[in-house]
Amino acid sequence: MRSVLSIVILLGACGGSAANDETPKPAPVNPLAAGSNSTPPANPLAGGGDEGQTPENPLAGTDESAPLQLRPSGPATAIVIGQVYSGALRLSVPTVGLQLDIPSGWQAQAPGTLPLMVVTDGSAPDVLTLVWAQRPADMSTVQALLSEPLELGPGAAMQFGPVQASGRLVSTNVQATNGSTGRVEGIVDQGAAMLVLTIAPAGQSKAGDAIRRTLLDSMQFVTAKQGNLAPQISQLRSMLAGTRLERRSSETFDGGFIGSQSMWDFCGDGSYQYSESTTTSVSGSVSTDSGSSTDELGSFNGSGSSDGDRLRGRWQLDAIGSIAGEYLQMTLQDARTGKVQFMPIAPTDTGVDFAGLSWSAVTSPLCQ
Repeated sequence: MRSVLSIVILLGACGGSAANDETPKPAPVNPLAAGSNSTPPANPLAGGGDEGQTPENPLAGTDESAPLQLRPSGPATAIVIGQVYSGALRLSVPTVGLQLDIPSGWQAQAPGTLPLMVVTDGSAPDVLTLVWAQRPADMSTVQALLSEPLELGPGAAMQFGPVQASGRLVSTNVQATNGSTGRVEGIVDQGAAMLVLTIAPAGQSKAGDAIRRTLLDSMQFVTAKQGNLAPQISQLRSMLAGTRLERRSSETFDGGFIGSQSMWDFCGDGSYQYSESTTTSVSGSVSTDSGSSTDELGSFNGSGSSDGDRLRGRWQLDAIGSIAGEYLQMTLQDARTGKVQFMPIAPTDTGVDFAGLSWSAVTSPLCQ
């Protein structure tokens, strides 16, 4: 059987920790944050399947008013980041309130570098299976998540097709950069969401369908365990309201410098503004070379500034429960385009870590 660890290595994930390691893990990087400057592959998701046909959606036609056929199999084991689990057993994600079965002959692991769990069916080791779950979440959360390519490491990404949503059910096609195709299916219910993604080589799409169906049938939403961040969220929102996060940088060169500034202003009414500016200053002298001597004709100096992007929209701060643990997330919705972004955020001794960068925090002059 190909182990889960070998798949994690292929994804560029970090190694796991011991099962009893209680060391707090860093907040996972949001999959929607840009992971590279590479251009996403062209979307070849139309069609798919082994014979070029659109894969059949086993969730289509399900009676939305009927309860899902869930099959609990006894007490559940809470997932520990880095531990490899071998079936048969039932796993739980306490901060999401999700339980699912790992059948005999299967393995599962949450590497922690992304809020995902990797699952391997020993009878179909070449089928890559990922499970994602989050609370709080609704259909718009899932739509936003699947609207962007998922970066899994250098040269490894997945791109999703148009999302099909019906009631609490959601599905779409997916294609990896290596040409493999697959399917995403999931459920949005009780303030949480879960998705199962399978990517199968040519000729193994039916095995991927069976893996998804097995996991989906066993999943059950239960009461979520309150995390450590939830009691602090109101205080953190108040602290962030009326705050400007800013970053300044400069570069000097012979005869001048270039400085730049980026600013996020978060106001108490839930609005935000992002702006950036650049300042340039140069000075020097002009001379001519006649061959036998150099004549100074004069000197010059000058400076200028320019404003770049200026975006406005709405912000919301949440404590997110996920397979990789609990973390703070900022949800930003652009007022002009309606596009939604999710960015991790965490207070530090010197300011705020936001979207993977360090920012200074000062009082916003725009929110007075």
